Amino acid sequence: MSLELKNVSLKRNGKWLLESIDWQVNKQEHWVLYGLNGAGKTALLNMLCSYYFPTSGEMTVLGHVFGKEALGEKLRRKIGLISAGLEKKLHRDDNAFEIVLSGAFASIGLYETPTDEMREKAIDLLKAFGS
Repeated sequence: MSLELKNVSLKRNGKWLLESIDWQVNKQEHWVLYGLNGAGKTALLNMLCSYYFPTSGEMTVLGHVFGKEALGEKLRRKIGLISAGLEKKLHRDDNAFEIVLSGAFASIGLYETPTDEMREKAIDLLKAFGS
């Protein structure tokens, strides 16, 4: 199992953003979250990437149990997340190659020196998507 939420709720600034969420995602499954503005999509994704931690409930992502181990960047490096909200965080001067490379470091922006293998993989990905 890649993801499991059991009765997960999230409260931020005194307001419940998510309440009693149960959700499972198994290996090789692909999901899309959609809904009205303010429905909690971004809050849920921020929890999955360990930017937020659930106020209550149990949450396991890629075998990592929230509240029982250090997560953060360690977990984000294993998650492939695409979101329109990421566009706001991109640096204006970064080109597509640099943006793809930054994904190898689970960062937005390139702050580390990529290996030749990372550069080759980024080129292959850009070619695969017609860029």
